[in-house]
Amino acid sequence: MCKSDRESRSQSTDRKSGSDVDHEDPSTPLLGKPGYSSSGSSTPDRDDRGEQDGGYGWVIVAASFLCNMVLDGIAYSFGELLEPMQMDFGSSSATISLAGSILAGMILLTGPISASACNRFGPRVTCISGAVISAAAIFTSSFCGSFPALLVSYGFFAGFGLGLMYVPSVVCVSQYFTKRLSLATGICVCGSGAGTFAFAPLTAKLTSLYGWRGCNRIISALCLFCALLGFLMVPRAGHGAARESSSKFNFRIFRKTKFILVLLGNVPTVMATYATYTYLPVMAKDRGLPFDQASYLISAIGMTNTLGRILVGWITDLPQINPILITFTGLISAGVLPAIFVLCDTYVGYLLIAGLFGFCLSAVPTATSALIVELLGKENLNAAFGGLTFLRGVAALTGPPVSGYILDRTGSYNYSFYFSSGQLLAASVTILLAYILHKRSKRSPNTDYQCIE
Repeated sequence: MCKSDRESRSQSTDRKSGSDVDHEDPSTPLLGKPGYSSSGSSTPDRDDRGEQDGGYGWVIVAASFLCNMVLDGIAYSFGELLEPMQMDFGSSSATISLAGSILAGMILLTGPISASACNRFGPRVTCISGAVISAAAIFTSSFCGSFPALLVSYGFFAGFGLGLMYVPSVVCVSQYFTKRLSLATGICVCGSGAGTFAFAPLTAKLTSLYGWRGCNRIISALCLFCALLGFLMVPRAGHGAARESSSKFNFRIFRKTKFILVLLGNVPTVMATYATYTYLPVMAKDRGLPFDQASYLISAIGMTNTLGRILVGWITDLPQINPILITFTGLISAGVLPAIFVLCDTYVGYLLIAGLFGFCLSAVPTATSALIVELLGKENLNAAFGGLTFLRGVAALTGPPVSGYILDRTGSYNYSFYFSSGQLLAASVTILLAYILHKRSKRSPNTDYQCIE
């Protein structure tokens, strides 16, 4: 454990945020610093609410929604390309899934770079650059004649470009919202669910008509469309000067024990999520479901995930609702569902469990911003979100290959899905521990639960 934060607390009695993080570092260029109630909660003061909610911010929300729809739609629909690529390159499922894992991983691993680019150049330039890079990389991947070339173009470069789009499409929203931050963020990240719903059948249809190469050429055009959306991401007035003041992370937040627990909990969460998205349609087809029905399982996850994000965003903004508990509830509810997939033997059964899985998991990304604000304060949202995104990228990179390795060694999908359930349940435990430490630190300000030196 660590030194007490007693001295830092005595020096900052006039802070408005409810977190226990030292805030003398003004390095939150992208994000504003709206006031928080002096009561110690993360609820904004009423005087600040009206000034920072709505207006042009809803245009940002719409643009961010569409960007998330494209980038997550591409990442989550890779399972539809798995078998065509296996036949084309003659490789195992674990090997081919590495391409999708690298793409998904790079989207998230790029988080710190993308956050720094937002600080230095603004969200508009960052998003446009990412759209152009990803479009060029995915288009190039359609001409690859070897699997290593596919890894570089589709995995690394396309993932890097999509990652540059991801962070500005999430954190830019926080410039315009305080009172409705979770709702606005929930709508924004709903693009992920909508993309999952739309891109899985779209990818399956395009692949059946034009092959996976023709499919990627069409998808690249959708990436380029996101460059137009990037033009709409105009920084809120007054944030330009703040952005120029500093582009450094406040690395002290990564010594906070409770935030470390949140980081650790996100690793198995993302591993299990991406593995399930990748292998669910493949398992369903292997067990006799028609190709179209299997692809719609991912769409079912996307549909309920979209609805769940709106609902969770609205709930999280309610007074006395703790985003850490919202995250815990979603994880422990979703934890049993991958194992239940193994027991399904009808299309209706698969659809029902897929819908529940998408709905329960919606709590994790929707409550992330509010969770970080609750633990660390809004002025640390940019740095914390970038670091969390990076760690999620490591998990996304390893999740499907690990499950593919289990599949190749056992010859059964069962153990891969059992493993995913275990990961989600383990993640719920770490989030619960973070909540307990956070409550203790608020009740006993001088305890040593604050950080690891």
